[in-house]
Amino acid sequence: MTGPNSVPAVKLGDESSVSAIGFGAMALTPVYGEVDDSASLATLHRTVDLGVTFIDTANIYGNGNNEKLISKLLADRRDEVTLATKFGITTSNQADRAAGRLTARGDAAYVRQSIDGFVPYSPLGRGFLTGTVRSAADLSSTDVRRNMPRFSEGTLDANLAVVDVVKSVAEQQGATPAQVALAWLRFRADALGVASVPIPGTRRASRVEENLGSLSVTLTPEQLTALDAAGAAASGNRSADLSWVSAGRE
Repeated sequence: MTGPNSVPAVKLGDESSVSAIGFGAMALTPVYGEVDDSASLATLHRTVDLGVTFIDTANIYGNGNNEKLISKLLADRRDEVTLATKFGITTSNQADRAAGRLTARGDAAYVRQSIDGFVPYSPLGRGFLTGTVRSAADLSSTDVRRNMPRFSEGTLDANLAVVDVVKSVAEQQGATPAQVALAWLRFRADALGVASVPIPGTRRASRVEENLGSLSVTLTPEQLTALDAAGAAASGNRSADLSWVSAGRE
């Protein structure tokens, strides 16, 4: 199966068929720094033009502003997009969590409220792979990664060593590190016999094009072994608050 512009499609569940790479829209909110809604909307349109049919958002992204931004895309292109949104986390306020106040809900009333209100791709993340993050000091005060354990001084050196492996494979492939990371996810899913649709996020259409290029990367068994070992060597949890990630719920 293929989608528009010959982007391969993946079947999720019994009926949904979406592009093999989706788009994670969280990057279009100020979690990594300031954003421009006009530029973000242009990126969304270009993303769909390129054949990406699967867009992921959440009601906590920008306190609902992310969903509102995507609604502007859907106003004209609803039939071209499979939309995923999620809910449950009710606040990202550190003080609330520190005080033990409820920060997540899964009750039926909140599920209905959230529905009526609408309706990481590598072991480390693109900041490592592009070299733009070399230390905690490289992150702005508004960048959510500043408080993530994998970006702290105690774990950064170990994680940069993981990046070196990814970059080495990328050089061998004539690809970018981000493309190798996405290709690795595809091969891991194939090995496990499961459907997988990565949803890398970005503010720039050029990065969407780069991400789609990962579909042409064919990793060798030796490269997969090296990447598997590198992924296992990632240091630190993905979030300081384990209730936000699977490690805290297993």
